[in-house]
Amino acid sequence: MIHFQIILVALAAAVATALPQTAPPSDGAPASMPEIPQCVIDCIIPAVKETGCKIGDGPECLCKNETFTSSVLACVTAGCEDPSIVATFTEMSGKGCEQYGGGVPTGY
Repeated sequence: MIHFQIILVALAAAVATALPQTAPPSDGAPASMPEIPQCVIDCIIPAVKETGCKIGDGPECLCKNETFTSSVLACVTAGCEDPSIVATFTEMSGKGCEQYGGGVPTGY
């Protein structure tokens, strides 16, 4: 389970840097750490668990897994009410995964 959390944090942190900022983190996280919208977290965690990716696989395992990327983007599109979160997440996840041989799945 820890490998999922580390991969999740790495991927989510890359995406979160460009997402619209909401209230400051209330969980004791450093103020400079961007807050990841709950709707994004709710989509990424279940999808990561289904991939079989391990910590040694790095982000490329998630980025090259079209089932993962399609599932997360469909969930974020349906589950996040703020259109700017959806647009920014789609753009940044594509840019973030581009360096690992992945990108935004067709149709997004």
